[in-house]
Amino acid sequence: AEPPDPPFPDDRRYHSGHLWVRRVGRERVRVGIDAFAGRLLAAVDGVILPPPGTPVRRDAALCWVHDGAEVVPLRSPVTGRVTVTHGLVRQRPSLRREDPYGDGWLFEVRTRAASGTGSRAHNGTLLDSDAARAVAREQQRELDREVRAFAVAPSTGEAGPTLQDGGVPFGDPRTILGPRRYYRTISAYLV
Repeated sequence: AEPPDPPFPDDRRYHSGHLWVRRVGRERVRVGIDAFAGRLLAAVDGVILPPPGTPVRRDAALCWVHDGAEVVPLRSPVTGRVTVTHGLVRQRPSLRREDPYGDGWLFEVRTRAASGTGSRAHNGTLLDSDAARAVAREQQRELDREVRAFAVAPSTGEAGPTLQDGGVPFGDPRTILGPRRYYRTISAYLV
């Protein structure tokens, strides 16, 4: 069975790399990881955030999440300057998964037009909730195909021990693929 669609609230816009943007002031936006990326990055044990004052450019690596030896960059959804980082998410990285649209936000950015929140200057460059949901569904299907291809024995074409109990065919993709292959696969979704 497919996991249920993660939520994508209508009050914000979404970057194709799975960060969200919501206006919090005239020239300020708050940025966080969407629920789909939170699901993909469930095993993360740390978040590296940019310090206040850091200039950011849309689509450039801005912060990183790490899980043991694996480090995954996340790309900025907007251009501007970091004004505030959310220290609580640094102390409790699980917040970005448990409450991605509330206490799990990452940082705030000062932008000229509060870009990405429906302003004409960036209309069309960030996704609305329906488009973000569609992208997440397709990426989930791709990940499921990757897991199935990896779990099927090449010589017989039959799935291995993941099906022996007759229950859910596949478990945690990170466990099945191994951390290195898993993060290499999902990194393509976070750009």
